[in-house]
Amino acid sequence: MDEKCINLRKRFGDSYQIDSEMPGGDPWQQMIKGRRGHICPWGGELLAVCIDGRPALCERLMRQHWVNNKRSQVGDDGANAVFHVHHFHEAADFALIDPVGKARSVNRARKIDVKHCRNHVARKRLDDPIANTMCSSSG
Repeated sequence: MDEKCINLRKRFGDSYQIDSEMPGGDPWQQMIKGRRGHICPWGGELLAVCIDGRPALCERLMRQHWVNNKRSQVGDDGANAVFHVHHFHEAADFALIDPVGKARSVNRARKIDVKHCRNHVARKRLDDPIANTMCSSSG
């Protein structure tokens, strides 16, 4: 394609994880995934937030003040809401896209919690004579 689009990796790559369908990094193939949908280039200074299914959520998306309704699309299977790049953070909030650092810190905290819980359960089993009997008879 000859038409220019926003290179998500260059523009937002320091703060957000950019996925690409092609390893070469063609800007047209880049997207930022979120829990409700994803953001992708639409051409020029425009981006789109794409939501699959969820009719009520699609309706709410189309009522946002930053959505360009003349260029957006709504269907039975979802919505593509086009917006100017200046409204990126509002769209990212709507699509529940976490900045890279925040997502990493949340995942790190989850891993610590899981490890703590496993250790706690293991200690409880050691203190429990019935669990010890069951474990020693099985092994």
